[in-house]
Amino acid sequence: MLDPALRRFGRFDREIDLGIPDAVARHDILKIKTRGMKLSEQVDLGRVAEDTHGYCGADLAQLCTEAAMLCVRGRAGEIDVDADDVEPAMLESLVITPAHFGAAMDKTAPSSLRDKARAPNSDPNPNPNPNPNPNPNPNPNPYPNPLSATRRWRSPTAPGRMWAGCWT
Repeated sequence: MLDPALRRFGRFDREIDLGIPDAVARHDILKIKTRGMKLSEQVDLGRVAEDTHGYCGADLAQLCTEAAMLCVRGRAGEIDVDADDVEPAMLESLVITPAHFGAAMDKTAPSSLRDKARAPNSDPNPNPNPNPNPNPNPNPNPYPNPLSATRRWRSPTAPGRMWAGCWT
């Protein structure tokens, strides 16, 4: 999702909506993102792709990275942090399991569904105040000083010239 300020007129020439990948596309993305990772035989990327509805490519990359980090964190006590390199035998023993992917799914959320998720039984209008006007001031004029309304339009670079419909 883009910041609305970036979508204003004149920022970009075109905006292309690529949509969210389906299960087949997510499976292909997962195969690419896990290409250099050592996965256990029990990891079924097809099942992971089915379980990741709403995930875009960046979310899937985050999921794979988080699963790998969980694998490393699980063996952190065995890794010598003072050494320059990790021993090859230790690297070969690091295998990502379905449990790592499951825990990574608990930590990540699909970005396409983040804005739509609400807490259960949440009130869409959390303001208990029945008064629709939050301003306690009964004066509807936001500019009590008659000069303040024109001063807000004053251009500091061109004094004495008309700017935004007001004389300064």
